[in-house]
Amino acid sequence: MIEEIVKDIVRDVEDRNLKGLAAYARLKSVEKIIKEGLESVYEQALKEADEQGEKTFKLHGFYFEKRNGRATYSFKHIPDYVEAESFLKEMKAKYTNSFKLAEKGQSLIDEDTGEQVPVARVQYSKDSIIVK
Repeated sequence: MIEEIVKDIVRDVEDRNLKGLAAYARLKSVEKIIKEGLESVYEQALKEADEQGEKTFKLHGFYFEKRNGRATYSFKHIPDYVEAESFLKEMKAKYTNSFKLAEKGQSLIDEDTGEQVPVARVQYSKDSIIVK
């Protein structure tokens, strides 16, 4: 089964029989195959879950819970929202520029007030590896 394949790959890395990048690439390949398989069977599985009649149930040795989709809201048609979003976007750009200038030892001065524009704080996400 797939679990054994994954465990074997991990074990090979731990035993130094396989390089980390090679293992990572193989596991990403397995991940892609699994995602495609899940997408292929999802609609049928959802239909079968609906037929159970309960939101939670046990079947085939697994516990399942069927959840309704969540509501999402769009405000893009509301003029006040569009205006506020545009203002926020401009503010973010200004503070981002202030940060970039500060990295070079320079300051951004607000043309209207003559005051130094506060510097944005930056956080970096963790490094990643892309496999193609």
